[in-house]
Amino acid sequence: MRIELDQNEFLYELCEHDEVIVYKDENDPTYKKLISCFSKSVVKVCVKDMDTLKNIIMNDLCVSEIPFAIYCGHIITKHHKIQKEIERIDFFKESILERKIQKIICLNDIAIFMEGKPETTNEQTLEMLKIFKNISYAYYNVLLNERLKLKVIDMTGYFNFPQIFINSNFVGGIEEVLNLHHKGEL
Repeated sequence: MRIELDQNEFLYELCEHDEVIVYKDENDPTYKKLISCFSKSVVKVCVKDMDTLKNIIMNDLCVSEIPFAIYCGHIITKHHKIQKEIERIDFFKESILERKIQKIICLNDIAIFMEGKPETTNEQTLEMLKIFKNISYAYYNVLLNERLKLKVIDMTGYFNFPQIFINSNFVGGIEEVLNLHHKGEL
């Protein structure tokens, strides 16, 4: 049995990006200031003439006005000194990322960091996931956040995905899990 970390929700995937700007008008001075502070890879979400989407985003993120930005999981509005807020977040964003990874690992007996979702993965990964079909596991799609993916690689020294943690310990990838399963050591 797998546990999805709310990854089916649009808002979840949106917030997993490091840089997001939600706006209605490209001519808005706050939008222009926000866009000037972010990289070219910023995700831009225009909610002009999309009241339902705008209301969902604003309600779920507890934001009272548009435009606003999401930077490494933090909301930035026109009431912030935008560049200073980005610099403040930059100061501690690596520790936030490490805590997020540790939370995923520690709160789940089995945590799998993988590229994509179980239903869209390759045959080899599907074979490995069959081992866990009657066991509760959580997965995280590392394609949603490149920094998180690189941090997991940095933590484990292992470049391939999926990467599997059992009882907070890094086990390895597909081959290691299959070997442990065949030996009866899982």
